[in-house]
This record gives sequence, C-alpha cells and structure tokens, in this order.
Amino acid sequence: MLGMMCCVQQIVLQKCMLHYDKERATEVYSAFHRVSSTISTLIAECYGEVLLNSTEEGLSRVGMPPALLQRIKNLQIKKMLEGAGYQV
Repeated sequence: MLGMMCCVQQIVLQKCMLHYDKERATEVYSAFHRVSSTISTLIAECYGEVLLNSTEEGLSRVGMPPALLQRIKNLQIKKMLEGAGYQV
C-alpha cells in the first residue's frame, strides 16, 4: 500500500506541474504530500498493530504467553543493536 501511495504522489506531482505554474504547483503538491504522508504513517502504524495482534493471538492459541513473545522480541532487538555496534 505504501508503494502505491508513492505512485499516487508521483502522478499528482506530474499533474500539478502540467496544470499549474511552478510556484502554484509546488504549493498544491506540498499540501497533498503532507496529507498523503500522514495517511501513509497511519497505514504503517495500523499494519504494525494488526501484525502484532494477530501474532499474539495465534501464539496464545498454541500456548505461548505474550510475555515470552515480548522477551524474544527484546532479545532479538538487543542482538541487532549489538551487531550494529551499539552498547546495550
């Protein structure tokens, strides 16, 4: 979905440049870009929430408690940070 939003942003930019003078095109596109970027942020956040909820629900059905899943995630994040050279 985020890839499609990028395509829509490019199309809107092209249309703005085609139909408006440079200053007005920049103004209109900038406004559209702010709104569409906010929508993209909401899409990404909602996707993360759905993924987390479905993972927790699925793992709880097979007996894995949410605390264990959180511990595994924290250990993995720590490992990745240490691999990138950060002290954790």
